[in-house]
Amino acid sequence: MLSLLGLLTSAGTVTGAPVSNPIAPGSADPWVVCYQGQYYYTCTTARNITLWTAPRLSELGLGEGRVVFTPPEGTAYSHNLWAPELHQWGDRWYIHFAADDGQDRNHRMYVLGSEGSDPMGPYNFLGKISTQDDQWAIDGSVFEWQGERYFCWSGWDAPPRHGQRLYLARMTSPTTLAEPRVEISEPDLPWELYEYQVNEGAQVIVSGGTVHIFYSANPYWRVEYCLGRLTLRGADPLAEGAWEKAPWPVFWRANGVDGVGHGCFFTSPDGTETWVAYHGHHGERRGNWIPRDFRAQPIAFDANGYPVLGEPVASGKEIPPPSGELP
Repeated sequence: MLSLLGLLTSAGTVTGAPVSNPIAPGSADPWVVCYQGQYYYTCTTARNITLWTAPRLSELGLGEGRVVFTPPEGTAYSHNLWAPELHQWGDRWYIHFAADDGQDRNHRMYVLGSEGSDPMGPYNFLGKISTQDDQWAIDGSVFEWQGERYFCWSGWDAPPRHGQRLYLARMTSPTTLAEPRVEISEPDLPWELYEYQVNEGAQVIVSGGTVHIFYSANPYWRVEYCLGRLTLRGADPLAEGAWEKAPWPVFWRANGVDGVGHGCFFTSPDGTETWVAYHGHHGERRGNWIPRDFRAQPIAFDANGYPVLGEPVASGKEIPPPSGELP
């Protein structure tokens, strides 16, 4: 398999425009899908759900997007719409996002469903993804494994255990969980305990017949915001002790880029490459807020099929576009 350095320098199948990070300034929690040769992108706007589409990665998230959902005022999901994700289920598309009523403690996960097969919509509001204990929930993501679909998200446990943990449950539909949630990770290693206890932004990649969950550790405003990795051991993702945590972060600040996290994975238009989209810091912290930018780069795989993310590519460095892009 190609090394990460090889992916960054190879130009054998380059037809599109070079990629230079950041791609879209001021964009947090990026989500990218490449479908039928076209890219689709969404991110946190906080006030609505907006989608962008483009034939080239270098153009993604720029210009005016299509607002597919603006919540009505006075509802439990009117404010703070975070980290939307676009997933295909059958011939329909679904957008999972977190929202609240203006109070962070009331954040829960909600779902939109497309009326047809077009990823750009239109979309209808389908409701909340409920758990039996109805605890705080953000950053929900969907993945498939051995014929079942699972929902992984970041949530709070009941006191006295505090901090954000990762939870998992099997799905019976895009809006319904089949059973109570199972905790699969808590922030317990020294490198994921800067200021607050945070595990969030879970993203899944299946490689070499193995499931890996990459997640963000530490508060997003810290320069130490980074990616960790869980690897499934055994066949049942819900079994006790099923997930093994990497002892060190797998994606960490470097080359002048810090606060790197909330990554997602997508394939190149021709299906031969895997890329990671993520955000890094931009500008100065203002209270509990720091601007972030959408960035992307190819990843590699080691001899065991484990994803290797390498280091964040320096700002302004041109890299070849994803393989198979149209000129």
